[in-house]
Amino acid sequence: MSSRKTDTLILGGGITGLAVASCAGELPKGWGGDTLILEKENVAGGLCRSKIKDGFTYDYSGHLLHLRRPEIKKWIFELLDGNLREVARDARIYSEGRLTKYPYQMNLWGLPAPTIKECLAGLMDARLAARRPGPSGSFLEWSLDVFGAGITKHFMKPYNEKLFRLPSGDFNAEWCGGFVPRPSLEDVLRGALSDAPKPIGYNATFFYPQRGGIQSLVDALAAEAARSGEIRLGVAPEKIDLSSKTAVLSDGSEVKYRRLVSTIPLDAFARVCALRSIASRLRSTPVVCFNIGVKGNPPHAAHWMYFPEKKFNFYRVGFYSNINPASAPKGHYSMYVEVSFPSGKRRDIARALNASVEGLKSAGLLSSSGDIVSLDIRPMPNAYVVYDFERARAIEKIRAVLVGKDVHLAGRYGAWKYSYMEESLAEARGIAESIV
Repeated sequence: MSSRKTDTLILGGGITGLAVASCAGELPKGWGGDTLILEKENVAGGLCRSKIKDGFTYDYSGHLLHLRRPEIKKWIFELLDGNLREVARDARIYSEGRLTKYPYQMNLWGLPAPTIKECLAGLMDARLAARRPGPSGSFLEWSLDVFGAGITKHFMKPYNEKLFRLPSGDFNAEWCGGFVPRPSLEDVLRGALSDAPKPIGYNATFFYPQRGGIQSLVDALAAEAARSGEIRLGVAPEKIDLSSKTAVLSDGSEVKYRRLVSTIPLDAFARVCALRSIASRLRSTPVVCFNIGVKGNPPHAAHWMYFPEKKFNFYRVGFYSNINPASAPKGHYSMYVEVSFPSGKRRDIARALNASVEGLKSAGLLSSSGDIVSLDIRPMPNAYVVYDFERARAIEKIRAVLVGKDVHLAGRYGAWKYSYMEESLAEARGIAESIV
């Protein structure tokens, strides 16, 4: 068995793992020596990869950069060297045959009058009750306390149950944080009585590469990471001894490390650390993304749309070519269609694709199946972490085992949470700086 040593072993070559290693070059000499990234796929990037097919540039669904931290924004702008365009969000919700603006709770204008009345009455009742919702309770209770019965019934409950494939009483609201806007009563009333929305939410504006899709960010990070160490592809940990700081790899080799950074799914990490019983308590929702290239002009200028109703099997549809026209050849447009599946259940991809195509036609987003000229299917086994009532306790138990072992859990899947790219990049910088 071959063996090597490294100062920092990084599990996972997605953007978080690459970012930790790339930060090494910016820190003072002696910050921690060399780095070794292990990536089980034969290409780095994790779910933040792009593919050029039939002249279309596809990602693993929508990967948009929400750069709110000045230091992260400066870093990414330098990395991509001008290859970024800023976009003002145009997101919509399709329900009751109407297309309204996002977020639903402050853009009721355009919905049927009975729905608007029901939503406003429910919100008033919730405000008068003045309950203080706890995020650790069920999402359903939280939504009723915050938004009232109408908004919960027409959007919050059906949309999130479709996304997570669970009853809304079976997961909590700890993930909501900055992801679910909570507008003032004044804003809700204004959005119900007039078409005068104002930008709200963490993604009101965003950045996206002008060329190469989100892969351009991965490539830039990988180039920086390679300067501080090695990226080993097609290799994954099979067993980790946290006490001796030794990892046995899938190629039969062994690595001894000083510190460990894990960005791979937390359940997978727990299993290789002989914590199988805890790993089994962590749940996630798998998603399949259908990337579709279509001949003709896009039916709408929106960047993405949410679909809460059961008659559509997808929960979201985005338009790459509306975000960046260079994503599709001239005279064509491109979409990503996201369909979630119950955890642990068989996924019938062909059936889901057929249902999605029919749904797109029903919603007016596709004129004919014959207009589809390109198809790229991207499965995401751990797309969304499920915030059920076991998650927090399971994570706490795993972290308790790691105390004193010089192990860092980072990123959307490494830390097992709902997050976005900027947060992962900021975590990576924080880890690198903490090592100093």
